[in-house]
Amino acid sequence: MIVAIADIKIKKRIRKDLGDIDALMESLEQYGLLNPITVNTKNELIAGHRRLEAAKRLGWQNIHAEQIDIRDPLLLLELEMEENMQRLSFSDAEVQEGYAKLEKLRNPHFMKKWWRNIAGFFSDLFSSNAKERLGKKVFQARKYLWLFPIGIFMLIVSGFWNKTGLSGSIFKTLFDLSSLIILLFACFSLVRLIYLKRINEK
Repeated sequence: MIVAIADIKIKKRIRKDLGDIDALMESLEQYGLLNPITVNTKNELIAGHRRLEAAKRLGWQNIHAEQIDIRDPLLLLELEMEENMQRLSFSDAEVQEGYAKLEKLRNPHFMKKWWRNIAGFFSDLFSSNAKERLGKKVFQARKYLWLFPIGIFMLIVSGFWNKTGLSGSIFKTLFDLSSLIILLFACFSLVRLIYLKRINEK
């Protein structure tokens, strides 16, 4: 597809040094763009920063781009690192920064992980191409249904604690909050599963 260069958004990236852009500009002038850049559905750049910069300096208004629908920040970062390391190698500092970000995304803080899962759920719930990924999404939705018995068990334990006089403790409050979050997430998974099955029936 053809994308207007002015519409492409460049967020904070691992690569800081774009290297020899002049040589790349000569290649684009002589042969054109042999490999399209990669953007997401919001026209945010995923791969091809150097090619995009060379095209800008040449005064191009439009550029060939491959558009992919990926929202997972971990996968986006892995794609950026893989694509760039196959072309102009990262500096040592860029590699270290990239792996540090990967580690944070792979092992996020507990609350961030819960928030990312919930945000991803709603994003996929109303995604226009949900039907194409139905099998995977149904599996993911079913995977979290086991949280129902855990949440119910925690509520039973909470009720028992109320009888023992621990209802006012901080630990009890955190325990109740955790059980509520677990049950809500299980409910979200159930709604998602029902929604995806209805799509499949259409």
